[in-house]
Amino acid sequence: LRSLCSFIGTAIANSELYSLVEKQKAKLLSDLDIARKIQESIIKTIPDTDHLHINSRYIAMESVGGDLYDVRRIGKNSYSLMISDVSGHGVPAALITTMAKTSFINHSHFTKSSSITCSEVNDDLYSLIGDTRYYLTAFYATLNMSTMILSYTNCGHQLPLLYRDETGEIEELDTEGLYIGIVDEPGYETKTVKLHVKDKLLMFTDGITEARNENNEFYTNQRLNNFLKTNGHKAPDIFLQELMDDVESFCGEREPDDDRAILLIEIIQTETSEGEEKTELFIDGVYSSIEH
Repeated sequence: LRSLCSFIGTAIANSELYSLVEKQKAKLLSDLDIARKIQESIIKTIPDTDHLHINSRYIAMESVGGDLYDVRRIGKNSYSLMISDVSGHGVPAALITTMAKTSFINHSHFTKSSSITCSEVNDDLYSLIGDTRYYLTAFYATLNMSTMILSYTNCGHQLPLLYRDETGEIEELDTEGLYIGIVDEPGYETKTVKLHVKDKLLMFTDGITEARNENNEFYTNQRLNNFLKTNGHKAPDIFLQELMDDVESFCGEREPDDDRAILLIEIIQTETSEGEEKTELFIDGVYSSIEH
């Protein structure tokens, strides 16, 4: 009888413990779902504009992820474009993406070169995560819709691809510079390129090119380049959906090994600024128009 009572007491205790664990699990899942919705609202806030066709896709490997993209108006005729990828996954990476977006928002301005903005963001992130194992890659650019000049800085990120509608050729955009948040002085530089109507800029994270199939083969940069060269003439929404379908088809039944993010921007038309006074600034070897 004593043994039976002991058994029953243990069973009740185990049942209460199981119930407590299940309640905590449900709360954690609920919290993660709220975090996911907040992160999606942060990531997917894209401005409406008559001059750019902006299309994007984001697939997190877990409830929340470490990829981030952003398009923001930073002047009368200027936009900032950004995509980044935090090392690692899950909640810590998601928190860093929020800090990164806030820092880019605070430091982006049409009078600044892209390299200066990235250096200022690096200062912020290095002070916060410099003593951890986390860092982020990023590509940041400013686009002046009056001059159609794209000024950009690559912070160790996957090389964005520029599709030239007139020729069907593809250009890779790269500059010197290390990851964000890993060293005090990463040595960023600014380069420029002139865009034209119907050109497409494809920005993505390595969850696309390093997507793997059941044979452990990578999707690869070459496959992505070939897909863009063959299909770059298509409407942005059709192109992007077909690209995601191609990645999914390549991977087959294999689940994603990393977060996947794509930001596609097509130039619809240039923007004129009648009656505005402009000043030319020479920053990092680049002339930039500043509207007053």
